[in-house]
Amino acid sequence: MATFETELDDDGEVLFLMEAETTGAFSKSSAGETPRPHLAFKQAVNAIGMMGNRIATSVGPNIEGTGMQAAITFGIKIDASGQVMIASDTRNCQFSVQVIFKP
Repeated sequence: MATFETELDDDGEVLFLMEAETTGAFSKSSAGETPRPHLAFKQAVNAIGMMGNRIATSVGPNIEGTGMQAAITFGIKIDASGQVMIASDTRNCQFSVQVIFKP
């Protein structure tokens, strides 16, 4: 996997490295795709928040009051140009997200 350096903040003061696929759906092509790791990170965080919220509002009311505890885990894959997708395998993703419902 290729590694891209980007920043966590808009001022570029907090840097981090992000791995991104360069084969399959995220292959480098002659289309002139330019890596955009900062955009990829922002979109991944936004997608994680939206998916977590959707899961919480859909599942939460069904568990509330039952005394049961449940956990839902999903993975997020991103490519360097900013595309975000749910990983088919949580062992092969850049971000692993777990939403836990407690009684």
